[in-house]
Amino acid sequence: MKTRRLFIAVDLPKTEKKYIAKFYRQIPGIKWTKPEMHHLTLRFLGDTGEAEFDKIKKCLKNAEWQKFTVTIAETGFFPNRKRPKVFWLGLRENPALMALKAIIDQELGKLNIPGEDRKFSPHITLTRLRDRKVEKKAELLKAAFEKFGELTFTADKFILYSSKLNQAGAVHLPEEEYQATL
Repeated sequence: MKTRRLFIAVDLPKTEKKYIAKFYRQIPGIKWTKPEMHHLTLRFLGDTGEAEFDKIKKCLKNAEWQKFTVTIAETGFFPNRKRPKVFWLGLRENPALMALKAIIDQELGKLNIPGEDRKFSPHITLTRLRDRKVEKKAELLKAAFEKFGELTFTADKFILYSSKLNQAGAVHLPEEEYQATL
């Protein structure tokens, strides 16, 4: 049975992706997330069969939401700074984003797709730290992005993506776009 690895995200505009990538040059030797892959995940669905995939595409069309502004305003690490595994850009608190997430969860709930167990923590992954020099790299990353400031863009659509894993990493393919309706 064919499956697709799915997630739902807000894509960053090209200008913002280029701005973020400028900071990459400050620290060579890090395997950065490719700028074209920068996105804000709203919901990870995982491996999904074809029949369920078609139902998800249709049910998300019922999501009624209003476009809103997103402000990227901080950096951080998962799980935390003492044990950094992922370096990310985070957002200023955003009730409209949280409302969109709730709407998507509500629509998926109509298909009996269970919610996620972990707390929603909106972020944009920039790199995963995997070698022994993690602490030194974490300090370099924090310093490089100190002058990042804030970056604002309008979220006027979200995208249902499929993700294919290969030796070079993940490739994200847009399956369906959903424009703001209000």
